[in-house]
Amino acid sequence: MIMSEIEKLKEKRDIYYQELEDLHLYEPSQEWYKMRRYELESQIAFIEDAIDQLEKEVPISTHLKVIMLAAVIIVGIAGLIILLWS
Repeated sequence: MIMSEIEKLKEKRDIYYQELEDLHLYEPSQEWYKMRRYELESQIAFIEDAIDQLEKEVPISTHLKVIMLAAVIIVGIAGLIILLWS
């Protein structure tokens, strides 16, 4: 659940980064550029803070479960390769 929230926030952050990049290229008015840039940078900062907070909440056991699952898959694939090779 937390991981899906983090992914959504990262997608939103990427969208804001893209808008910021587009703003540099396409906004002719200096006043509007500064206002919109401040707004986008603030949103990005808030999102990055939220991502950091959520990542701290992810328990270590979740990371260990992922590592163990990856290890089991690798060992299984290696075993299959050894069986087929022989």
